[in-house]
Amino acid sequence: MYKAFKMPALVIMVILISGCTTADFFITEKDERLFTEIAELYEEVEAGDWDEASARVKKIEKTYDERKWKLLMLGAIDTIHDLEMEIELLKENIREEDDTESKLTLQGIRYRLFAIYNL
Repeated sequence: MYKAFKMPALVIMVILISGCTTADFFITEKDERLFTEIAELYEEVEAGDWDEASARVKKIEKTYDERKWKLLMLGAIDTIHDLEMEIELLKENIREEDDTESKLTLQGIRYRLFAIYNL
């Protein structure tokens, strides 16, 4: 009788585990706001709206500071340090109105956040 339940339970667990990423468990609405603000900043940089982009960077930095505790629990310290450096580099790129470097830096930030949430 015990063996009859063992196989279906194993199959169900494999299906559940394989269908879910860790990001599904860890990203909340507040965390998603960070990704949304990065996407909006990317659009502002493409449009050349540097005043709005500068204000958006400040919002991203504030949102990051609010979520930093969670990122520290999820990611490696080196990754968090690299992310902070990328944010500082982004602020400088926006100040200089360098659209290419700003876009590259935004992609780096997005990648690092994605990596932290999917470890």
